[in-house]
Amino acid sequence: MALLRRRDGQAELALSAMTRIGRSLDNDLVIQDPSVSQFHAAMRWIASGRWEIRDLGSTNGTFVGGVRLAAGERQTLTTGAQISFSETGETWCLVDAGQPMPQARDLASGAREVGSSHLLTLRGADGATVDIVEERRGSWVVESDGAVTEVRNEQTITVGGRTYKLILPLPAPETETPRSTEDPISTLPMPDVQIAFLLGTEPSSISLRVRWTNRQWYSQRAYARALLALAQARLRDQRQPTMTVDDHGWVDAEELCKLAEYDGIGRLNVEVHRARADFARQGVPGAPGIVQRRRGTGQLRIGASVIEILDGPGSA
Repeated sequence: MALLRRRDGQAELALSAMTRIGRSLDNDLVIQDPSVSQFHAAMRWIASGRWEIRDLGSTNGTFVGGVRLAAGERQTLTTGAQISFSETGETWCLVDAGQPMPQARDLASGAREVGSSHLLTLRGADGATVDIVEERRGSWVVESDGAVTEVRNEQTITVGGRTYKLILPLPAPETETPRSTEDPISTLPMPDVQIAFLLGTEPSSISLRVRWTNRQWYSQRAYARALLALAQARLRDQRQPTMTVDDHGWVDAEELCKLAEYDGIGRLNVEVHRARADFARQGVPGAPGIVQRRRGTGQLRIGASVIEILDGPGSA
C-alpha cells in the first residue's frame, strides 16, 4: 500500500492515485503552514511501483532529496524519497511506493477507510456493511444486499447513515494495456489459485485448503459451505463440452442458501463478505473474485477454476 509518512512519525497518509498537497482544506494532505501554498504539489501514480510528484507553481517550492523542483516540474519518486513542502516546511517520506488502494472518506468525520487490492469494505453507523469491488479493470461496483451497482471515482454513497466519498484507483495509462469495458477481470480472477475442499465425516465438517505460488492456507469458516456448493456447480459445468467458461458455475442465490443451509439472503451476503475479507487478509491473489455475482440475475459463482473435492479425513 502506498504510504507517505511525516518525518516526525506523528502523521501518515495512504496515497490515492492522485494526491493533492497544500494548505487548502480541499487537498488530500492538508499542511497548515504559512510557507505552504494553498495548492502546493500533487503526487500521481504513473506505473507499477512508480510515483511522480509535480510542483503546482508553489511560492516557496517543493524539494525532493533537498533539490528544489521548478514550477510545474515532475519528478519520479522511489521508496524512501524525502519530500519537503517549502524549504522550511514539513518533510514527508514515501515509505511505501506500492500501488494505491481503494479508499473512501467519511464526509462527516473526515476519517478514511482504506481497502486492499480490488476490494474496499465500508461500514455504516448501524453496523451495515457493503463491498466495493473492482469487477473489471478500472471499473468498480458496490454490492449491497445482493444487488450490484456501478460506482465511479469521487462518487458519494451512503451506508447505514454514513456518507462516504469514494477514492478509487484507475489504471495507470502508461502501463495498462487498453482493454474493452467488456473484458472482465472476473472471467478468471484467480488463475493461479488452487482450492481443495476437504470433507470430514460430518456433513458440516469442511476444511478449505488454498494454495498459490509457494504459500498455503487452511480455513474452516462457515462460508466454506457456500463455496463448496459453488465449486460443485462449477466442476459440473466444466464437464459440459457445450458450455463456455463464462457460463460455468452460476447458482441462484436462493438455491445457494438451501445448499449451504443458510437461513436467508442476508446470511449469504455476510458469508460472502467474510470469505472475501479472509482471502484478502491472507494475501490470496484476486481475493474479491472468490465469489462473483452476475449482474441483474441474482446468481453467484466461485471465481477459482482449479478446484478439487477430497473425501474423508487425512485427505490433506
